[in-house]
Amino acid sequence: MSATEAQPVRPRSSRLLTILITIARYLLGLGILTYGISKLTNFQFQVSPWTYDHPLIRTSGSMLTWAFLGYQPWFQFLLGVFETVPGLLLLSRRAWRLGALLLFPVLSSVVLINYALELWRDTQIISSVLLLLNLFLLACDLPMYRSFLAALLPAPTPFRNRRVHVAATVAAILVPVLAMGAFWVLAEMPADQKMAEMADFVGTRQINGAGTWGVDRIAIGGQDIPGAPDRRLYFDIFMKCGYKSGLEESLGTYKASRVGHSVTISGLSLDGDSSPIAGNYALQDKVLKIEGQRSGQPVEIVLHRLNWGPMLPFGR
Repeated sequence: MSATEAQPVRPRSSRLLTILITIARYLLGLGILTYGISKLTNFQFQVSPWTYDHPLIRTSGSMLTWAFLGYQPWFQFLLGVFETVPGLLLLSRRAWRLGALLLFPVLSSVVLINYALELWRDTQIISSVLLLLNLFLLACDLPMYRSFLAALLPAPTPFRNRRVHVAATVAAILVPVLAMGAFWVLAEMPADQKMAEMADFVGTRQINGAGTWGVDRIAIGGQDIPGAPDRRLYFDIFMKCGYKSGLEESLGTYKASRVGHSVTISGLSLDGDSSPIAGNYALQDKVLKIEGQRSGQPVEIVLHRLNWGPMLPFGR
């Protein structure tokens, strides 16, 4: 028998899979290397100085992402390392599986950021294709990764004493449950209740411009207080408020009760007077109307929500 005849012939399906894996790992490796090297060479995350002179509310998600990820040079360099090393491993016949495994969490976070922050459509498509290639490579060796996971999660050595074993099992369940419950009761619930009290002013979560109000009318003692056409009132979760009308700015504090629809504004200078304003408010759709008194004079403030971005899908 010749040496050629002694060699086993691989099935055609196996050869086809090997070809597909080779194509996928080269496409994925070379594709991610372009992004990794661009970070290492300080090419990616370029932001125009004009962007930094714009209000945050007018900045696009893509520029916010670029400014955030490129803020610290060492962080940008680290991101480049996290993409370059797996990319190089993918080009190796021996180490490509490790490269696919290391790249998966990196690519997953990239895809989530690209869609959540509404980056360019082409960027979203490219990252999605790279993630699909990554998933294909992982799926090709799924039994190997399962064995690896099983080795990382071995069954603990059982206790000889049955009572100790039962106690340890119960403790493993109760300790995290009780710890999370205590954190929720002692920290989250009071914070949630406080947020609920001011939710009409700041929204269910203060992000994306929530808490910014355009001023339709301010009347004190029956007389309208003049101001710039783009007057603003701001409320935040730290119970601080601000008023801005052209070059005029004033800061104060407030307390609101959603149950009684009452509000007190202190230290905010309106028409040159920063005496406290106490009264009630009504919220209809996106219009907030405050009626109260300041130093015995009637006060009426009419506001409308201004540029509030996406909120949680449920309210308090």
